[in-house]
Amino acid sequence: MANVGTGNLGNTLIGSGVGKSPTFVPIGTNSGLTAHGVVLAEGAGAFSVVAPSATSGYVLTSNGVGSDPTFSPVSAVGSITTIDGDSGSMTPTGGVVTISGGVTGLTTTASTSTMDLTGTLNVAHGGTGAITLTGVLTGNGTSAITASTVTQYDVLVGGASNAISSISPSTSTFVLTSNGTGANPTFQAVSASGATTTFDGDTGTATPSSGVITISGGTTGLTTSASGSTVSLTGVLKLINGGTNAALTASNGGIFYSTATAGAILAGTATANQVLLSGSSTTPAWSTATYPATTTINQLLYSSSANVISGVTAGNNGVLISGNTGIPSWLADGTTGQVLTATTGSPPSWSSITSGVSSVTGTANQILASPTTGAVVLSLIGPYTPATYTAHGVLVGEGTSSIVAVGPTATAGQILQSAGSSADPVFSTATYPSTTTINQILYSSAPNVISGLATANNGVLTTGTTGIPLITALTANGQLIIGSGSGAPLAATLSASSGIIITNAANSITIATTAAVVGTWTDESTSFAAVAGNGYFVTGTATATLPASPAQGNTIAFAVDTTSLLTIQANTGQYIRTAKTVSASAGTSVNTLQGDSLTLVYRSSDTTWIATSMVGMWNTT
Repeated sequence: MANVGTGNLGNTLIGSGVGKSPTFVPIGTNSGLTAHGVVLAEGAGAFSVVAPSATSGYVLTSNGVGSDPTFSPVSAVGSITTIDGDSGSMTPTGGVVTISGGVTGLTTTASTSTMDLTGTLNVAHGGTGAITLTGVLTGNGTSAITASTVTQYDVLVGGASNAISSISPSTSTFVLTSNGTGANPTFQAVSASGATTTFDGDTGTATPSSGVITISGGTTGLTTSASGSTVSLTGVLKLINGGTNAALTASNGGIFYSTATAGAILAGTATANQVLLSGSSTTPAWSTATYPATTTINQLLYSSSANVISGVTAGNNGVLISGNTGIPSWLADGTTGQVLTATTGSPPSWSSITSGVSSVTGTANQILASPTTGAVVLSLIGPYTPATYTAHGVLVGEGTSSIVAVGPTATAGQILQSAGSSADPVFSTATYPSTTTINQILYSSAPNVISGLATANNGVLTTGTTGIPLITALTANGQLIIGSGSGAPLAATLSASSGIIITNAANSITIATTAAVVGTWTDESTSFAAVAGNGYFVTGTATATLPASPAQGNTIAFAVDTTSLLTIQANTGQYIRTAKTVSASAGTSVNTLQGDSLTLVYRSSDTTWIATSMVGMWNTT
């Protein structure tokens, strides 16, 4: 903040541009003054003067934005009848308007045709409330602004009640040090209170030596360089500290990987569809061959040209063959009985067998065929070491080593079993029968003794009380295997009890009841046609019409769960009997109370529905 002074009497304070202090300039240096003239601003710090009118009572009148105003008679622009303020309006009284400074702190002084403003504009109306201001200005609410004198190089300090004080400069290198919340700070030597005495790290602390702290990158691979007030980090951050331990250069499409000591980037490839190949504990690489981005189901891949992997079109029930240029393809399946036959210089094809075997050729170093036609004798070709083997042993291949003999075992009936892909086969501990009969099941008749179970037609496999399995034959229709809590299960048929009929047939058992049976129950709230074999919960006023063509023993049940009445209507030519009462032909039976129920069974000989169960009073007519 700078003090521009008060200027000389008659001078005008003019702005000097952004970043510069305004200055007081005599108006006469921009435009000559005329006594009683009006000063006009012309922009860019220039002023002009409108000379006073010789005629008293003329008023200064605007001529638009492009011209200076001029003095004109009131009648030239119209008489003033009302003066509007920002709020409210006033009317001249006898041509007189009184102008006052109001509560602004300003006053007005009028003489002839001039009215002057004097006084000091208060803070509430945008003024300072002070006549002269020098130094640092301090606001005081609605009271006048006060100024505090400052000295060059002083430090300003705020006090209570907006008071501002200053702290004088001190000895060079002294630092401004806080003295707590109750006192102003003071300049103090670094060794005094407030100096940095310890630097705390994540682990450990460091103490300045003669005011000096050395900052190092430690074992991170980074180094520091200092200049002026700046300390800069340089170098490459090691892997162990979260870096790459390498100065890497980005590559579009590149792959980041790690060497044994640092991060690295495998440069992107300009060839699309190459795949990433691992190294043997070393740098990965892009394949030379390209691979398809998509494949179809069941498709096989092959090299359609050098380093170009393509797909073989899939085919159902085919055989993979290659043509005379080596290109693979699927040969579509042939007809039943055809065999794949080679053709010299052409792909193999399906053909039918037209003759038997004409000659036999052995496999080099494996089988010798001598002679190749006629009575051919096949014999194994070495290596054989020793020249003889244990009698009755089984010869086992050992790769490129000599064939060896396994066994024989002294126990008859043991079988040769695989011991896995990396060991010779061995004979089992368990013995197996040398012959079996058709359909026979094998089981362990004793530890490590496999025997055959006697067969039986149309049987079920069961076990006895000692666990020995046997096949129990089902010799009659309807037989089942029925368990026993203390003995072996046996084949038997079901026994019918009172009211139950059991009918056995081939692969079926029919169980029926001799009693009248009601199956499905439904809710009915309106009239409906009753169906034989059903039951009805009646929940509203309804008429139930009995079936027109019932059969002997047809049963229908009704249960009334409403205070409304149910009417049971016999069909044409039918009767309803409740106890000793019989209805008329096509008669009815009506309940009387909620909770009544009635079960009717049809008797064909007298076309009558007879009540076999009745609850409540039923009016049968």
